[in-house]
Amino acid sequence: QIKCNGNLSDEIIFSGNVIGTTYNWSNDNPSIGLGASGSGNIAAFTTINNTNIPVTAYITVTATASNCTGQVKIFTITVNPVANVIQPPNLVLCNGENTAVIEFNGSVNGTVYDWTNDNTAIGLAAIGSGDIASFIANNSSNSTIISNITVTPVAGSCTGTSKLFTIKVNPTPDVLQPADQSLCTGSGTTAVIFNGSVPGTIYSWTNSNPSIGLEATGIGNIPTFETINHSDSLSTAIITVIPKANNCPGLSKDFIIKVKPAAVVTQIAAQSLCNGDSTSFIQFTGTQSSSTYSWSNNNTAIGLAATGTGNIASFIVHNNTSNIITSLISVAAAIDGCTGPATTVAIVVNPTPKVVAGNDRIVCLGSTAQLSVTGASQYSWSPANLLSCSDCSNPVATPVDSIMYVVKGTSAAGCINYDSVSLRVIKPFRILISPNDTLCVGETSELHAMQANTYLWSPPAGLNNTNVASPRATPSVTTIYQVVGYDAYHCFTDTGHVTITVGPRPTVEIGPDISTQTGNNITLHPQIQNGPIVSYLWTPSAGLSCNNCPTPVVSISNNMSYSLTVKNNFGCVATDRINISVFCKNTQVFIPNAFTPDGNGLNEILMVRGTGIRVKTFRIFNRWGELVFEKLNFNANDPRYGWDGKVRGVPVSPDVYVYTAEVICDNAVTYIYKGNTTVLK
Repeated sequence: QIKCNGNLSDEIIFSGNVIGTTYNWSNDNPSIGLGASGSGNIAAFTTINNTNIPVTAYITVTATASNCTGQVKIFTITVNPVANVIQPPNLVLCNGENTAVIEFNGSVNGTVYDWTNDNTAIGLAAIGSGDIASFIANNSSNSTIISNITVTPVAGSCTGTSKLFTIKVNPTPDVLQPADQSLCTGSGTTAVIFNGSVPGTIYSWTNSNPSIGLEATGIGNIPTFETINHSDSLSTAIITVIPKANNCPGLSKDFIIKVKPAAVVTQIAAQSLCNGDSTSFIQFTGTQSSSTYSWSNNNTAIGLAATGTGNIASFIVHNNTSNIITSLISVAAAIDGCTGPATTVAIVVNPTPKVVAGNDRIVCLGSTAQLSVTGASQYSWSPANLLSCSDCSNPVATPVDSIMYVVKGTSAAGCINYDSVSLRVIKPFRILISPNDTLCVGETSELHAMQANTYLWSPPAGLNNTNVASPRATPSVTTIYQVVGYDAYHCFTDTGHVTITVGPRPTVEIGPDISTQTGNNITLHPQIQNGPIVSYLWTPSAGLSCNNCPTPVVSISNNMSYSLTVKNNFGCVATDRINISVFCKNTQVFIPNAFTPDGNGLNEILMVRGTGIRVKTFRIFNRWGELVFEKLNFNANDPRYGWDGKVRGVPVSPDVYVYTAEVICDNAVTYIYKGNTTVLK
């Protein structure tokens, strides 16, 4: 038998094949809780083993029957000790920490240690046997988690008393990423409040650059502080914050506080200028090469805006007053949004001296003029010729021609201004007048005089005005007009003359109006007086033998009106008109009542004769009404359009024939003629 200490043994019953056999036994190790010897069966007993190793008792059994000793048998009873385990210590770990090997120990050699884990979330299995190997403790929550480990010792199938220990795993603290800060020197930071997900976390921090105004180390939140940067470059501090909770550190976080330097402007020299001058280019420089500059101007009247950025380009300054004005320009440099202390530069603008040389003058040639100027401290006149002095305020000029004197005035501040005075020299002039003219009696001529300012004409007879440059003259007889011209400044005069010749007007009388028949020719004989006549002009020229002769011949065809304009050697003209009315009579047409186309050359052709007419149609018919001849649209008296007594080239027999003729007079009156003609041979 193998039993554990404190267990009941199995009852041992001896038996054999001989009836009445007795059994005696002996025990070589009574310490197991069995006597050293005995007879008969061995009742169950409580086994004992107070050692740390198995204890084995050898039981020898001798069978005796009828005093005969039989075969001896030996069996063993092994009592194993009860296993134990030394109380394991409780463990406190941090999330992610590697544990040491957890070794189990007891007093019984060969003990096997079985264990159970009631919280596998820590990263340990639920069950196991033997030592617990190193493992990474796990806690993904925000609070501490505890695992209860029960370890049971087992030695030789004998289980000892279990022991309980705990593994406490604290969470890893964290810190929310603090925001970086970029500030200008002298600015207050934003307070840095550290936060994390694990309650009770303590935050410690280090600062890589205490020169920004923050200590090198600290614990807890960082209150606002005033930044410092005395350098010319960016100052950067790296702040490392480490969270710690339950002695477990978390991952550190870095954030940056940048302190930008103050941009300083190099002092600019002041400028003193005169009104209208151009300033020097103002270029701003400072300790930071990449600085930007903004400025303000407290007096925009000088010609500069109230505010601006960057350098100030050259500009023309203004001072329209009589006093000195000063503009203070305050400029500050900025870099990366940081503005440094302002620097002030002055621009002084002196007024322009009010140089006044007086009004322009009129000077008669040969006279002098007194000049005078005010408003400045010093003067210089140009041109200097013909002046009594060139650097005084009141020179005397003796000009020989119109001239402009320019005077330069300089103020005590060195500001310059100019004024000028013009001297207009009035010289003798030559009057110009219009040429002589010839008029007809009753006509008007406009006289013209030039180059003077005012005029006086004489004699006044025939003039509409004697005091104008261009009076209208209507003399009744030939007259010589005199004009005296005066300049506007009563310096000089001049005289001119113009002759106006007055001629008679011609008279013309063509005669009474005429009424005659078309086709007649009439010679016109006008009656003319007050010649000699130098030109004739008849209008219109249609139907006239000439239009520029005194007695043209008129060919009468239609009603007409003719005008004659004559001009004498004085250029005087006269006009008359004559009206000619025409009529047409049937007696103007003649068609013979017989002709002899016999080839003897006499009276061979029958044709329409007349004056002042045109033939529209001419037809001849035989006694049976048959058309034997026809001509259309031709002039009268033309043999080419007469009948030669033939029909289709064959001479007709002597007979009586009927003719019709439609004629149009020159005055557009139409007549129809009908009659008989006899062919004789």
